[in-house]
Amino acid sequence: HISNYNAKDLNSYWCGDESIYGYKDAWIQFIDTPKINIASTGYTLSAEMMWNIENDMGPFVEGSCTDGWDAINVRISKDNGTTWALLHAEGSGNSYDFDCGYGWIYNDSKYDLGGSFNHLAAGWGNNQDWTNMSFDLGAYVGEDVIIRFAFGSDPAYSTTDDGSGAPKPELIGVFIDDITIK
Repeated sequence: HISNYNAKDLNSYWCGDESIYGYKDAWIQFIDTPKINIASTGYTLSAEMMWNIENDMGPFVEGSCTDGWDAINVRISKDNGTTWALLHAEGSGNSYDFDCGYGWIYNDSKYDLGGSFNHLAAGWGNNQDWTNMSFDLGAYVGEDVIIRFAFGSDPAYSTTDDGSGAPKPELIGVFIDDITIK
């Protein structure tokens, strides 16, 4: 939703809950753009993004591909949201932190190894200050696409568990601003 809490400018999109200044366990949050036509080569998606979510250190869930906890990623669909592909940010240091986030797997086993959503299980975790993330849309020339910013949290650790207290806990969620496609 749109909020002024921790906003980059006046307001930003926030995957969070005003009542706890953060996010809850076992959440799936999506922010989708309307359909956008990628008319020619050279189109790029850019967005200012910031997150402070569960640290991805030491994940292990027996019988699972889990190598990260709570996760955010960016996806694209060229069939009106029926199927999705993962977008990868350009630039050094912008690759996803892990390949298989438990925030996705816990909420839908199709994200786990061999599942039909496994190609969407990668994500960023930990903390990231406001950063401009850029994604090449060259593979989608001539297509009408929907961009999805996706956040998934696992069942065990979130804002209400972090012990940092109110009114500003440590785990405050995911923020997105200044989304442009040009």
